[in-house]
Amino acid sequence: MRYTARNGSRRTSVCVSSQIGCAMGCTFCATGTMGIIGNLTPGEIVEQVLWCLAIEPVRNVVFMGMGEPLQNYQAVCCAIDTLIRKDIFSLRHSRITVSTMGLVDRMVQFIDTYPTIPLALSLHAPNQSLRQQLIPSAHQYPFESLLQVVDYYGQTTGKRMLIEYIVIEGVNSDDATIHELGRLLTDRGVLLNLIPCNPIVGADVGAAAHVPSYVPPTPDRLGEICRILCNHYRIFVTVRRGFGNDIWG
Repeated sequence: MRYTARNGSRRTSVCVSSQIGCAMGCTFCATGTMGIIGNLTPGEIVEQVLWCLAIEPVRNVVFMGMGEPLQNYQAVCCAIDTLIRKDIFSLRHSRITVSTMGLVDRMVQFIDTYPTIPLALSLHAPNQSLRQQLIPSAHQYPFESLLQVVDYYGQTTGKRMLIEYIVIEGVNSDDATIHELGRLLTDRGVLLNLIPCNPIVGADVGAAAHVPSYVPPTPDRLGEICRILCNHYRIFVTVRRGFGNDIWG
């Protein structure tokens, strides 16, 4: 993913996969309909970065591609160790981000092992019931346990955890749900990244046929959500720019 900042500077972020398929079953993600086919090896994860380096310098690496990184924990850690080694890639810790659906025990282990590497939580809902509707496997991870890990991250690292929230029109974007999210996060010192959902097209192709027809909010509605969270709850909010909208899920 090549990104051009407002000041005209260009940076390249590599979004890497950690698995083939995914076992989490997120209903808004085409990959989630595949099930888990297998884990990638450390070499296969690092190779994704190497391919990009052959084109241009890489500034950031984000584990936000296919798969749940913390379910392939050892391989992901080995890949990270390679990326941060000064005699190999020498990537700064702050330029690697690992995103997880919320494997609580693994999150704690990762925080203790890599306190300087940003960890992002794919939350997507302000309560257990709605979260399980969007992520069926979330029943394994009680909501209160996730919040405890969010707090632990701040206490341990002194930094704000990145909370990812996919915004789906008519599902988790109404005023009541957004205010509930605001009350949940207001005192936790987090960074909230709103992600307009990526519509999945071509429903006649394979597993994509089983994905609900989610649509993103309008730009006006997204702006109103930002105003509620920023003005009422003093939460630091960013909106993820859309790249690769022609890639399903």
